[in-house]
Amino acid sequence: FAFQLQYHYGVKINVKNLVYDIRFSEKKPIELTKTPDVLQKLQKFISGNEDAKAFSASSLNNYIDCPLKFYFSQVERVEEPDEVEENIEANMFGTLLHKVMQDIYMPYEGKLVTSDMLDVILKNPLYIDKLIRTAFAEKYFKKKNTDVPLEGKYLIIGKVIEKYVKRLLIFDKTKTPFTYIKSEEVVNSSLPVFDGKFSVNLKGIIDRAEEKEGVIRLIDYKSGAGNLNFKDLEEVFEHNNEKRPKYILQTFLYSTLYRQNAKDNVIIPQIYYVKSIFDPNFKTDIIQKPERGTQFQVEDFSEYEEEFNSKLISLIEEIYNPEIPFTQCEGIEPCKYCSFNVICRKV
Repeated sequence: FAFQLQYHYGVKINVKNLVYDIRFSEKKPIELTKTPDVLQKLQKFISGNEDAKAFSASSLNNYIDCPLKFYFSQVERVEEPDEVEENIEANMFGTLLHKVMQDIYMPYEGKLVTSDMLDVILKNPLYIDKLIRTAFAEKYFKKKNTDVPLEGKYLIIGKVIEKYVKRLLIFDKTKTPFTYIKSEEVVNSSLPVFDGKFSVNLKGIIDRAEEKEGVIRLIDYKSGAGNLNFKDLEEVFEHNNEKRPKYILQTFLYSTLYRQNAKDNVIIPQIYYVKSIFDPNFKTDIIQKPERGTQFQVEDFSEYEEEFNSKLISLIEEIYNPEIPFTQCEGIEPCKYCSFNVICRKV
């Protein structure tokens, strides 16, 4: 507006350049010592304590990625602020898809699922549509034992979910017959650490378990896309590795938690990256690639179980080690979407 006055009407303007010398103090890394008070708060994860909490795959992954974030979220229980709407919708998509798949298979719990049975569902779009509307009612609108009509963006999301559900069922047909065990199964266990000095609680929620010819498949749905490969278990537990395969820790943790249910059955962890379901080469098998040109499909978790449990124990003992403080991660990738960045101000 000032330039317009000057240009059109010749208004004389006195211009002054104001310069401020702004200096930012050097960011110092945050390091939190494990004081007796902090160690006392960690007692809530120990088995046998009143109102004991449990370590989950996400909390352990948080610790490996950034011990400081673990401290804020798990030790001090600082509540994370609500995420922006786009992220809520992305998370809700996965939640709705999980719910629909769970409800589809629920009537077959403990039963043999055949290709013909899945065909019946695929040929009944009204049934799938009702399950989607019921999922919206419960998970999004917080209304139980009912369904809701979908309009606008919810209708669009519902139609997208329908396409993914149908594609998942078509893929499942290639694996039939199999016995459906359960979905969203909560599994708990305790893990002795420090040579049995005490045990900590572990928990997980398995998206889906099924059995075929004595082999139990533990399936984890991922609403995004991702990688099925990992180098070795050393990489899985490695701090400050932004390309660390977090999904291996989660699926392997679920496998070790499910051991008590599986007894002597072979356990195979698998991952459904839903966004890749339309790929003609869609795969769910986890592959170890220890070196270039060498790869092994994970066909029996027991082959990795001892080493995984050993590294899991070492990780838990590190969390409880009073000589190892809670520190910030070295890289900045984990900080980009971290809710606690307003506290540490690393990026």
